[in-house]
Amino acid sequence: MAVAQNAKDIEAMVAWLEAVIAWRMTAYFEDKTPENRPSMPGLKRGASDFARALLENRLDADDCLVLMLALAADLAPQSLDPFLIRNPGMDRGFSEFGGVQAGTGGFRPTVDTALFLLAGSDIAARLAAISRLSDDAPLVALGMVSLQPGVLSEIRAQPLVIEPAFVS
Repeated sequence: MAVAQNAKDIEAMVAWLEAVIAWRMTAYFEDKTPENRPSMPGLKRGASDFARALLENRLDADDCLVLMLALAADLAPQSLDPFLIRNPGMDRGFSEFGGVQAGTGGFRPTVDTALFLLAGSDIAARLAAISRLSDDAPLVALGMVSLQPGVLSEIRAQPLVIEPAFVS
């Protein structure tokens, strides 16, 4: 039963991630200020271990978005396919999206990918969003996501990695 309930809650969160990706891509390619970001689904305390971890650690929607972005690479890689679009002017991926090509041909999101979803091309919002992945930020401090320390340009290029202890 626990696996089924975890799967149900994760599927709802993946659907939300997909809606956020579509929302950000539409705003980016249509060069307009995005409307309100799609709302995160409500999770019930005690419904699943997954929901309990998010709620008990008081992760806000932005933290949950980053976490789902990292989880999606392994649990729902097809949800990240929109990031594989190629820039026709340069015949390569869009640098704004960050990410690295996964060995399977898929997309592995990086910190830059999270910054794109959280802030688009708004520099002030990107600077604020990078704090979501500092050493004392909830996702890192709680051991959910790990990053190697470094200068900003190195941190931005790092793949988002879910800590195995969190997954279990």
